[in-house]
Amino acid sequence: MGEILPSNEFASYVRYTIQSIPDGKAVRNFLLQTTYLPGAILRKAFELDSKGAKANPIPLNAGLNGKLIFPDTTGKPYADTQVTGIPSNTIVYVPNFQDDDDRTPMRSYDGVIDLQDSLNAHETQIDRILEGHADPAMYADEQTADNTGNLRSRQRVFFKRPGEDPPGYIVRDLQLDAVMAIHG
Repeated sequence: MGEILPSNEFASYVRYTIQSIPDGKAVRNFLLQTTYLPGAILRKAFELDSKGAKANPIPLNAGLNGKLIFPDTTGKPYADTQVTGIPSNTIVYVPNFQDDDDRTPMRSYDGVIDLQDSLNAHETQIDRILEGHADPAMYADEQTADNTGNLRSRQRVFFKRPGEDPPGYIVRDLQLDAVMAIHG
């Protein structure tokens, strides 16, 4: 969308996905708007009115009939914003034509966007895992607190009582090997 940048890319690319879900006697229609920008992917979801226009914004974790309306490739809700860490768009439109008489247009990225979304989700997951290990929460003796029972708000420490295990890091079993196996 917009003007072509010096890199021969548009400033952004927008993809629309529609989901129609039966709800009782009616069918409800929803729109996922995905905007690809240099360095980020933005997502918004809407319920559509009977004419197909955006009626109401809905959260990306919205569900209907016990299921997410727009799950990502792992079955979880999309994030509103995903930082890609790439200073250019991750999806670039390249127009092509089939080799027939009517010059039917086709897109080079048909079928690739879901793979790109999946890869970006896994890379983001790895970043979150590494970030959690680089700055873990800690716990300490209760007497470490001031006379009101507090530490400065910037400290990420949890208290323990005398006789409990010594101070240490609090980290989850993040199964980084399992995440990395997906890339293999």
